Amino acid sequence: MSDAVGDRFLGRYSYIDIPGLAAKDGAVILPVGAMEQHGPHMPLFTDALIVQSLVAGALERLPEDHPFFYLYPLAYSYSMEHADFAGTVTLSAQTTMSVLMDIAQSLARSGFRKLVFLNGHGGNVGLLHVTAREIHIKTGLWVFVIHGGSLAPKGIFDDKEREEGIHAGASETSLVMSLMPEWVREDRIVGEYPLLIQDASLLSVEGRFPVAWSTRDVSASGVIGDARQASSSTGDALFDGMVEKLSKVLVEIAHFQGATSSEDNAIRIVG
Repeated sequence: MSDAVGDRFLGRYSYIDIPGLAAKDGAVILPVGAMEQHGPHMPLFTDALIVQSLVAGALERLPEDHPFFYLYPLAYSYSMEHADFAGTVTLSAQTTMSVLMDIAQSLARSGFRKLVFLNGHGGNVGLLHVTAREIHIKTGLWVFVIHGGSLAPKGIFDDKEREEGIHAGASETSLVMSLMPEWVREDRIVGEYPLLIQDASLLSVEGRFPVAWSTRDVSASGVIGDARQASSSTGDALFDGMVEKLSKVLVEIAHFQGATSSEDNAIRIVG
């Protein structure tokens, strides 16, 4: 770990240092991963590995005067859709939300005004948006939710894989091949797309018109996508593009000031 990343780990500081860090308009990044099955070829720690690596990569590129700090990844979250597969460790939705709220309230008491959730698990998407709103209302923290999938550059995979390869497919497998290749069992790689809605033109497992599902409903292997398209070189390119996008988002968060006052908001009323 470089000094640029190590110096931004909030846990390395004394409590005496924290008020000064918060006073610099410091923002805290919490990587949110999962401990869940990722097919026969991928590690349970996939989501946490990816988001903590993205944070490190982005912090390497940020200017030193951008006061971002990060917490150790939350490696357990809402993974109920994968609960039928051995090794999956899931929290309930309510427990996950409560843990995130407790973390946020602790940071608010320390004087921080901004919190960033970098999410690596699709099952957390809706839950994180609800939790972020609750945190803002109860603590005043500005909460930013970044989903790892939204950082991926376009054009790397074909349309089918981009739309349906949502779990342990080409994207995630390529990233782990790049970050931790010894954790990927290439002799077990498979491809499997969901058949649940194959006759529907508008419904989807994710997207605009989703249906609720568990992984056993859509996949025998636990894979949703074609991991056979994965490679370490693709993972290198994918990771670099994601880090670049994340760095730009963090720069905007650093400059974000939020609403100033009710009076200023009233001035903007038109009509």
